[in-house]
Amino acid sequence: MIGSLLKECKFVKVENSAAAGTGTVVGEIVDTAGYGGACFVYKLGAVTDAGVVTLKVYQGSNATVTDVAELTGASAAIAATSSDSEQMLVVDVILPRERYLRPSLIIADQTAEIDWGMCILYNPRVIPVTQTAAVDDDALVVSPAEV
Repeated sequence: MIGSLLKECKFVKVENSAAAGTGTVVGEIVDTAGYGGACFVYKLGAVTDAGVVTLKVYQGSNATVTDVAELTGASAAIAATSSDSEQMLVVDVILPRERYLRPSLIIADQTAEIDWGMCILYNPRVIPVTQTAAVDDDALVVSPAEV
């Protein structure tokens, strides 16, 4: 059976673009109710050589994530060289134990730009999935003819 990412996954914006800097950038909280997994993807812009950038995912049982705890093994990192600009960091969380997840991007030693961050919720209990307001328009075509 051929599925559709558009109808079987929900795309959630968790981070806007951010100018080069250092420190921790905390993403939006994602409600995973009704989904079996959440894949976080961060697209980086320019990363200064010797910069260390780490994407980590935390979870909690309430919507404000006041009980936040870092997930074991849920991190992806680079220790930047000149070829690490314009790359992505991805962390996939299957069957989280708590309902709410929150990504954080830790930028250490040198500066890094953030182009965007998103979470793709997948394995929904109900299909089709309704996209968030961050998806301004979409199109689904099946076996389309050429123009």
